[in-house]
Amino acid sequence: MELTSLLQTFSAQKDSSQALSHFNYHFHQYVHSNGAMIDAYVISIMVNCCVRGGDLISAEKIVESEMKRFTDFRKSKLSEDSIKFSNGRQHSNLSTASLTSLMKGYAHSSSSSASSSTSNEHKGLTLLREMLSNKASCRYGANAYPNSRTVNTLLRGMVWGSSGCGGVKEARKLWKMLEKAEGSVSSKAGRLRDGVSIGYFVDLMLRGLRLAEIEKILEVFGDSDKDGNFNVEHETTMAKFLVGKMRVSVLLNENVEAEVEAGPAVHAKLAVLEKFWRGKEAELNTAAEGEGEFNTRDLSNIRYRAHKISVLKAELSRLTQVAFRRRVAEQEAGSDTSKRWGGRRDLFELMEKKVFVFGGGGTTELTDDTATATFSPTADVRANLRKSLVDNFGLYAGKKNVNSETNPFDGSIGDTGGFDLGAIFGSSTTNPLCVELGSGAGDWIVSQALSSPNKNFVSIELRSDRVSETINKVATATGGTGRGGSLTNLAVVGGECGEVLKLRVGDNKVETVFVNFPEPVQQQCNDIDDDENGHMLMKSNLKIIGACLLGNGKGRFVMVSDNLSYTRLIARLLTSLMCGGNTCRMNDGGEGVNVNQGSGLRRKELVRGRESQTVSIFCGMPNASVGWVGGGGGGGGGGGGSYFDTLWQAGAGANSSTEERYIIVMKSCKMGVISGRKAKKQKMGEKYISKSGNCGGEGGGGKNKKKKKKKSPASQAARNERRLEAKKKS
Repeated sequence: MELTSLLQTFSAQKDSSQALSHFNYHFHQYVHSNGAMIDAYVISIMVNCCVRGGDLISAEKIVESEMKRFTDFRKSKLSEDSIKFSNGRQHSNLSTASLTSLMKGYAHSSSSSASSSTSNEHKGLTLLREMLSNKASCRYGANAYPNSRTVNTLLRGMVWGSSGCGGVKEARKLWKMLEKAEGSVSSKAGRLRDGVSIGYFVDLMLRGLRLAEIEKILEVFGDSDKDGNFNVEHETTMAKFLVGKMRVSVLLNENVEAEVEAGPAVHAKLAVLEKFWRGKEAELNTAAEGEGEFNTRDLSNIRYRAHKISVLKAELSRLTQVAFRRRVAEQEAGSDTSKRWGGRRDLFELMEKKVFVFGGGGTTELTDDTATATFSPTADVRANLRKSLVDNFGLYAGKKNVNSETNPFDGSIGDTGGFDLGAIFGSSTTNPLCVELGSGAGDWIVSQALSSPNKNFVSIELRSDRVSETINKVATATGGTGRGGSLTNLAVVGGECGEVLKLRVGDNKVETVFVNFPEPVQQQCNDIDDDENGHMLMKSNLKIIGACLLGNGKGRFVMVSDNLSYTRLIARLLTSLMCGGNTCRMNDGGEGVNVNQGSGLRRKELVRGRESQTVSIFCGMPNASVGWVGGGGGGGGGGGGSYFDTLWQAGAGANSSTEERYIIVMKSCKMGVISGRKAKKQKMGEKYISKSGNCGGEGGGGKNKKKKKKKSPASQAARNERRLEAKKKS
């Protein structure tokens, strides 16, 4: 119990390194001394802990180690040594729970190491295939048959486009596999797929523009409930499909009038769902006020579900407005079709020129692949970009006579594998370039691109479902300069942000890098200097951000968060990087932030690091002085809104502030980075450049005294004796 409790604590903290240390010690005792028991429950907790901490490799090693133990046990034919070795257990310690946790690792993974197994198949799909095999021959043991949670975890990974699970193409393969498995064993029929599974599959087929397949699936699974009861999962899936159907019709410019006419009925269905979840929220609030059972996580989940319904309502209204505006524009243009949205043709052209999907996943990996990442052969990069859009985003869906010999990315990807900004943005390449990392569903950056047509924007998002949402918003915008009002100054990129910045964007290119509401290291995110768990703004990525900015103070990094603890952590990471050579190539840019009365911002605190380095934290509502302009794309207030603004306003983020937003603004070094650790300074006019890292000369640069060597205990004791003797004499 003591080991189990300890591992559960480390898992909650996402501290895989500490958990591995304790686990390895007890596992050694278990194998060699027949001591502490390592059972299926402990294995399950440990795999989950590694996955939560972003350490997929260690999770795989634990599973492989237990598989080897079980295989050796079976080969030994129950010899005396093997019985002692297994502590009397004649079956594998791997369970459905532990392998589902491993599946969660594949679902989140963005690392290329999880992309394929030895069978040239995504590891998540291979894992499920082996779990579905006959119990007697299953190499994971008899207790590893999958359940609906295992299937849904894999499907969720496919929705995210993770390297370990795949996407739309793999989902269609999985669906056939599940149909076969459920048909062959009648007792398990319906056990592998549930309402959540159907919802995920609908999401994937909508992304691939495969409406016919969705309608077939929904026919098979029937109405809401055979007994006439309200089935919230089924009703939610139907509502998503109906909104998605209208989205596809607007994108392809097909059957738009019919979908607009059906809009009120869809809106009514969404209103029923929203009322359902608001009722559930009221029930929990009543329980909290009285003596009933109350769970804050349940309340947060209910608010999130209600929020998702409100997002669908907002999208339905937006699509209706887009259809109306485009119809009016077409009537005014008459026979002139040069500005008219051409549906499938223009959608595919936009994807070929402005969409680049290098990979996907759920979270940033703990292992720092970006630091050692190198360019793949350019031909492979171009081929993979095209394949990704064809397989997972519906490129060329329904189009005949596609020229397979011509790759549209031959022009936009340069000879070194990086972006050719001239080919992507055309004659507007002299415009400043702004990048948003972790752009989510694209609300904020679409709003910024519409408000700033004289700037070019790049959105970088890891999750493929969010990349797809951004593509849809770019294509269905009505205030841009493209056909039908679509945007031409925004490129949509899917992949790990550090890798995209380093390998595709390059150094000294970006005016501003924005990060809005990044996910903290831990959900609770206590005030600790923890950079061990994978997160978007870990030190390696902060260095890459600094390198891609325009130099000489012309580049800025702006972070907006609703979590003060996480903001403080990032400030401390930045101050540490600013020391000893300033490897992040940035200094505090707080002097340029407007904190005057009425600006909506105020300076909250100054985080101090070594060598007098400082980072300012501001709080309030972001304004134009930090680069937020326009009215906002997601219903947020003031200086620009986003999906996360609306989520924040709904109160769904239990560990986030519901009153303030916290902002860090950094600027690129004015005189470049000067390496070296000596405190010698070179005078340049009225400013100084410190070789210890204060390359801008502002906001710090105190005396850099030589660090004294720590005395040994014996030397310290002798020194104290001399002082006592001197004191007695005086």
